[in-house]
Amino acid sequence: MGVAGLFYPRRPLLTGTLFMMLGALIFVVWAVGWITGSPSGIVFASATWVGFGLGAVWKFRNSAVRSAHVAEWTGKA
Repeated sequence: MGVAGLFYPRRPLLTGTLFMMLGALIFVVWAVGWITGSPSGIVFASATWVGFGLGAVWKFRNSAVRSAHVAEWTGKA
């Protein structure tokens, strides 16, 4: 999650992809049995991270929106 957060200002699509991968990883690790917990809690956590990732990918799917976002973060118009 920290790595995805570090990529957010300049690479929002990569951040969304990393969030989706994190959600999938949480689910796979639970399915394999390496972590235990309530199935509903694990599925909720996985779905939350996948949702965050899909939201970022959907929001920044247009190159004009991505470039405006980078310009705002870097101060270079």
